[in-house]
Amino acid sequence: MKNILIILTCLLALTSCSTKTIDKIKNKTWEGQIYRADDNKKLSDIRLKFSSDSLYIFANAIFGADNDTLILVKHEEKDSTFVFRNTEGETFKFFYQYKKEEKTENFYLTGNDYYVVLGQSELDLSDPTALNFYENISVPRKAFMYLDGAYEGEIEFENQMVNLFSMFSLGPIKIKFVFLDGFRVKSFGSSFWGSDSEIQNYVVKGDRLYILSNSKKKKKSDGGKFETEGFKVVDNGYKLVLQTDEANIILRKSY
Repeated sequence: MKNILIILTCLLALTSCSTKTIDKIKNKTWEGQIYRADDNKKLSDIRLKFSSDSLYIFANAIFGADNDTLILVKHEEKDSTFVFRNTEGETFKFFYQYKKEEKTENFYLTGNDYYVVLGQSELDLSDPTALNFYENISVPRKAFMYLDGAYEGEIEFENQMVNLFSMFSLGPIKIKFVFLDGFRVKSFGSSFWGSDSEIQNYVVKGDRLYILSNSKKKKKSDGGKFETEGFKVVDNGYKLVLQTDEANIILRKSY
């Protein structure tokens, strides 16, 4: 009997401790950054708040306008996981960890290809300035779709005669893209999108990115007008491929 009481007391203590930990993260505003797991690249600032059955989350990467309010589906205390669902029925699963030191509280979330580092915010989400950083746009869920660095390649025309003429008269037509923060890209060389060294916006839809003409930049109200057939992002973001009836372009990440 004594052993049973000891076991029950231990179980009760563990359950109580776990419950208190969960209670400590709810109904508070947390702020921090989202990072890509592969290379620890910062993807976005973030602010969020847990309630009993929802997660209000504001970030310009992974989540965005389509996922700013998520509904709790499941919480597993034993393995420290949350599962949330958006309005389209897509799920987000996080592993979480809470740490409290003498003067600080920290909270960590880990997804499939990203992680989030958080501290308690001095601002509540209802504060007028709390979401000044938030752009309220749709963003990719996959971390590799946040492109950075340089991609280089050449144009290869479908018409072999045009290819030969280009090679002998002009040499290879080379293209280089350097990706910047804020869904912007700087293009070098002869291209379909304007002059050398032009900085342009782009948008991501699914596994493709679409470069926008500077004369028709993206509008938040209509999502912008696509100026090209989209580049398909393949090999976990290390290659961009554009195939049209006239030409093919393969750009490979150089750094």
